[in-house]
Amino acid sequence: MFEEGFFLPEEDRGVEVILSEHPEIRILWERRAQLAGPIEINGVNPILHVMLEGIVENQLNDPEMPEVRETVERLEKAGLSRHAARAAIANVFIYHFFPVLKEKKTFDRQKYIRQLGLLGKDFKKTGRNEPCPCGSGVKFKKCCASAVKDWQISPMLGRLTLGQGSYILGVDFPDIDSPLHPLYQLENRVHIARFLANQGDVEGAAQALKENIILAETHNQESWLSNALYDMLDLCLNYPQMSEEGLATIERLLHLVRDDAKGYLLCDRADIVARTGRVEEADRMFQDIFETMPAWHFGRYRYALHLSDTGRNDQAITVLQDLVAKKGRIDTETYQAAVDVLNDLMTG
Repeated sequence: MFEEGFFLPEEDRGVEVILSEHPEIRILWERRAQLAGPIEINGVNPILHVMLEGIVENQLNDPEMPEVRETVERLEKAGLSRHAARAAIANVFIYHFFPVLKEKKTFDRQKYIRQLGLLGKDFKKTGRNEPCPCGSGVKFKKCCASAVKDWQISPMLGRLTLGQGSYILGVDFPDIDSPLHPLYQLENRVHIARFLANQGDVEGAAQALKENIILAETHNQESWLSNALYDMLDLCLNYPQMSEEGLATIERLLHLVRDDAKGYLLCDRADIVARTGRVEEADRMFQDIFETMPAWHFGRYRYALHLSDTGRNDQAITVLQDLVAKKGRIDTETYQAAVDVLNDLMTG
């Protein structure tokens, strides 16, 4: 029965094809049995994406489903890539997937095939009371009218976006002309790493971010590499077991960033060193920062935080009071941050 194709074996050709196109999802696919709850990231289930497109990929190679292959060929002639054409078919297939999977209904192959014929068609002139163009004999409004909006074709079909903010900003990004553009991989891995870290899988999160670093290096994109390294550093700063990785990441970033950004990295390095128990060494690192950048007041604010974190609140208060006394002579951001922390320490 065709319904058997709805349940993919552990090693499946269709799934492997999809994972080769969306390699950032492989780490989730391989860990899916160990992860708690539904694997949903910003409202998107990447495992479902792999499953649906994997099933359709298998249909493309199924001699009993020639109509699927013919639909792909028709859509490719209309200008879609194979990836986008397969995604268009998956958008139709999903209307059949859940009734079979959840409601145990019988797969209506003939209806599925008829609906594939609607892909790429214009329905603007089709009246709701006219016979449905799929050929069911039922009025359009009672058949496919509510679904055809999801069956419009586009070169960007099959795009998997798990979020925005690190590499992609906004819905339309002018430099992205393919649903498989590497920027989607980079952005998706950031959100996958956060998901895994929240699940307690810090090792998996680090692996995802390392893959981003490798991808950025492969494309020789310095801005991508800088972003990828900062993402890794953010993970390392939040998890003590990642301290050594954090120090190595900072060393790489120091060779990439502008001089005016190095102070923050040097403070991060001192904080990580202190976290590993080398407090005196961290103290010396902060003193080196003061000597190198004597007018950078934010460095002294970070030093006060370091003093507080290492149990020296009295010294931290002294440093913060000195900063607050410089009101009007230091930047507003540093002044306000110093005031807030000073108040917390004085009333804590």
